[in-house]
Amino acid sequence: MEKEYLKSQLDEAALQLSEIIDKLKNQQDYDYTEFQIDIQHVIVHINTAYNIGTWSKEKLDKDYNDKFDELIRIPDDKYLIDHS
Repeated sequence: MEKEYLKSQLDEAALQLSEIIDKLKNQQDYDYTEFQIDIQHVIVHINTAYNIGTWSKEKLDKDYNDKFDELIRIPDDKYLIDHS
């Protein structure tokens, strides 16, 4: 598990969540479309962190860019998400 990379992804998600909360509190013109874009950014970082949880530094260096589209997808573990 590459903890520094995981921390980086989760830090980015936390920062974006904090920004969303601030916008909800302080911006009356914050609309649903902007919220969707912002929350998708959070989801990408969380999914990436989860999906690379068992990756080594070597695998990250080798495969991260090529596998990016797969890494940002929602995990399909049945106990995490009900697909019904």
